[in-house]
Amino acid sequence: MEKGETKVKVTDGAIRQRINRKLAHEWKGLRKNRRFNDSVLGEYYLIDTQRNCVIDTDVDIESLAADLGVLKGYEKLETD
Repeated sequence: MEKGETKVKVTDGAIRQRINRKLAHEWKGLRKNRRFNDSVLGEYYLIDTQRNCVIDTDVDIESLAADLGVLKGYEKLETD
């Protein structure tokens, strides 16, 4: 990026949708934990949709999105 350019903010909902579309081909899905404060799963976790079991906990969605290629270099996760 050139000097003075800003990154486009992308909501966590949009990032989750992009990740889930990409992971659907592998029978996986990203879920947001509604009971974040009292759970060992973390805020986001990955599931195997065929077996309906948790395969990864406490997932950082920004780094996962970048690894999967669904978050471009000019985008960033919008924070509150």
